[in-house]
Amino acid sequence: MKTAFINSMCHEIRTPLNAINGFSELLLTEQEPAARQAFQAEIWKSTTALTALLENMLELSQLVSSESPLPVAQTDIRLLCAERLELQKQLGNNPAVEYVNEAGTEIEIPTNAFYLTRVVDNLLHNAAKFTAAGRITLRCRNDESRRTLQISVSDTGIGIPPEKQEWVFERFTKVDPFKPGSGIGLYLCRLIVTRLGGDIRVCPEYSGGCCIRIELPY
Repeated sequence: MKTAFINSMCHEIRTPLNAINGFSELLLTEQEPAARQAFQAEIWKSTTALTALLENMLELSQLVSSESPLPVAQTDIRLLCAERLELQKQLGNNPAVEYVNEAGTEIEIPTNAFYLTRVVDNLLHNAAKFTAAGRITLRCRNDESRRTLQISVSDTGIGIPPEKQEWVFERFTKVDPFKPGSGIGLYLCRLIVTRLGGDIRVCPEYSGGCCIRIELPY
């Protein structure tokens, strides 16, 4: 497991670092303002991906090293989702992608806002990576009769083949080896959701791209 982790993380870290180094070198010699701006955008994108990867590694380490219950507090789910969707829209900076918020009515439940935020961020970031154009939709639904919160992130991107819809949640796996940061995010999401007593899966009935649904009891 240690060997697999080291090999995977070396690859994950090297991908954005290579982009940062390459575009930084080009930036030193390029005089055209439009090209320089494009190189700066690529450096910023790779720096953001590298930072997110390191944060995920730290969170993963803390979660694996402790079995203590995660603390919970009353959380405004609709507000949390709206904030994370708007942030991803700004980070993605892709006018070809429409971000849709279907959070519904006000939902407040006891949960761990910090870790739930990490899950939603990872799912939105993953959707943005694999959706060059189209739509990313964040949905929330509160099933009061079952006392269950459902959150789903769907996109119109490349999707996940049926045979890999469970595999993507395993340690250090990647749907696309050329996409940085996709090898740890979904595993971390499942680890967090499981620690919160819930379940996370790819929706097999969704055919327009990819849809990942979370169910959390409260």
